Amino acid sequence: QGNTIDASKLSTQNTFFTDAAWNLQESQNGNEGAQAGISVYIQLKQGYLNLQASISATGMIANSAVQAEAQGLKLAANLLESLHIQEAAVLTDNLTVAKAAAARSPRKEPGNWQIRSYIADFCAMTEFKNIQVYHVNRDQNSIAHEAARLAITQDHVASPIHRFSCTNPVHTRGHCPLLQRLMHTQMQGFVLLRVNCFSD
Repeated sequence: QGNTIDASKLSTQNTFFTDAAWNLQESQNGNEGAQAGISVYIQLKQGYLNLQASISATGMIANSAVQAEAQGLKLAANLLESLHIQEAAVLTDNLTVAKAAAARSPRKEPGNWQIRSYIADFCAMTEFKNIQVYHVNRDQNSIAHEAARLAITQDHVASPIHRFSCTNPVHTRGHCPLLQRLMHTQMQGFVLLRVNCFSD
């Protein structure tokens, strides 16, 4: 774990690609950091949760790009919990974050002191799950990358009917299992801006 892999060769049925967008110029006060745009692209092959989804959110104030990337792992952990997923691979294109999370020792191997608390949260939230963490190259993380970039430009007060959508033909109208679980879920530190469930 923690090393760079080819995501297409993973044997796990569930994958969570994470990414973040962070630009200090977006901050009102450059000395205090900037809000991060976070995204998770999910591929699930678990019973009735057989789907793909792109999720965009705003995260907490980040003081660096690596801190924003670490928030992506925390959002993934929140989603794993909300969707009751016990086994998955979590993928990030930030090698420092991947190695720190895979080590599962935020006190001894935090990777970077700025991300220690996020890595600790990730480890605590996934302690009793079979979660593997790997680094992937940017070209394999393009969907999450684009969703994160859009997250820091989207209208944060968009109406829920626009934020949550399902175009998966397997799901009957109004009965998308992903949207049903996430529609009213509160995730501390994150605001879900857009959740889109779809199929191949």
